[in-house]
Amino acid sequence: MAKVLVIATGFPPFEFSENITNGKLVTALIGNGHEVNIISKIDEGQTYNLEWCEPWLQLEPLTFTITYPVGGSWQRSYEIIRNTIRFGYPLEGIRWAGFAYKKAKELIQEGNIDLILTRSPSDIAHLVGLRLKKKLKVKWIANWNDPSTGTWPDPYERYLPTWKKIISKKYTQEILKFADTTTFPSQMLAANFQAHFKIEESRIAIIPHIMLENQISYDGAAPAIGLHLVHSGNMSIERDPTNLFMALKRINDQSHDKIYLDIMGVISKQASDLLEDLNLKAYIRAIEPMPYYKAMRKMAEYDVLLILEAKLIKGIFLPSKISDYAQLNKPILAISPQTGEVKRLLEKYGGGFTSDNSKVEDIEDKLLFLNKMKAENRLDEIVINSSLKEYLGENRVVKLLESSF
Repeated sequence: MAKVLVIATGFPPFEFSENITNGKLVTALIGNGHEVNIISKIDEGQTYNLEWCEPWLQLEPLTFTITYPVGGSWQRSYEIIRNTIRFGYPLEGIRWAGFAYKKAKELIQEGNIDLILTRSPSDIAHLVGLRLKKKLKVKWIANWNDPSTGTWPDPYERYLPTWKKIISKKYTQEILKFADTTTFPSQMLAANFQAHFKIEESRIAIIPHIMLENQISYDGAAPAIGLHLVHSGNMSIERDPTNLFMALKRINDQSHDKIYLDIMGVISKQASDLLEDLNLKAYIRAIEPMPYYKAMRKMAEYDVLLILEAKLIKGIFLPSKISDYAQLNKPILAISPQTGEVKRLLEKYGGGFTSDNSKVEDIEDKLLFLNKMKAENRLDEIVINSSLKEYLGENRVVKLLESSF
């Protein structure tokens, strides 16, 4: 079994989507006999939980959360300049990279590490991996769950000065060149990288987001009256809910069998204003985000689990929530691009349906169908023969990753 060092800026106890994904992967690696240490940082962004709790308690003694004094302006400037020279690029988090590199070097030189995994969400972890690879010749697997800076598709693309685009392209290409293996959660995301960068096909591995197995039982039932959906995570401005809300408006204005949607997270001001305009607040509400286990138990109390994707030409993303949804063994409704990874998975492995996120009528048809299945007590038929759990399952995903060790 391998001795693995994971370097990730997002990791428990700070719970957010990518952090949870990293925590689940490490938990699975340990469960399959590997020795793992983690170098991480305090997540100062939005999180659902800040304290160590299950299922992450076993990870606490294995995690080095890198902290350092803020320091005076001269000290900060010195460390930023020094580490920019050391790593070659002026990225946000470069001070953290210096301290993370020092700790990783210590662990590797003590002989306790066979390989390193650098993980999304931030590119800065990959710069640490790049220097460790160059200096210590350690085996290195780099993971990207999203496009690289400067290559995001609309509507996610943001303006970047030309110099930032040049720097991003240069360091991304260098990372892809030196990493022994680069992993992506979907083939379509890998293809997006291949469209922008040179990367050997033999160095690419498709490792979907992992579903933990045999953790706890998630027993729950939705109210008998109406169809109840839940969306896990924020409804950002990019995931325009207009067509979804219009479909729900049509159904609830005309049908006695109402449909209700809870959004477990923050919704954009535009979405909130739309709810008001459509008079839908009796049927759609935002509820507080919850720690991982509590959120899973809560989601088990719904009929259908919702994925809402942005209107992309190609759905290159694999939302991390899909692995949690599969574990709950509830029907999934994905309102997605008609060409995309989520659509492909649900059509191939079952477990739910997709509707075209550009067409109100198609969303309405799928919701009416699910409403009918609920009324006939047949929702279980949607998941009974699904193999999605096997595709995303812990044993399969760990074996895929181990093939790159």
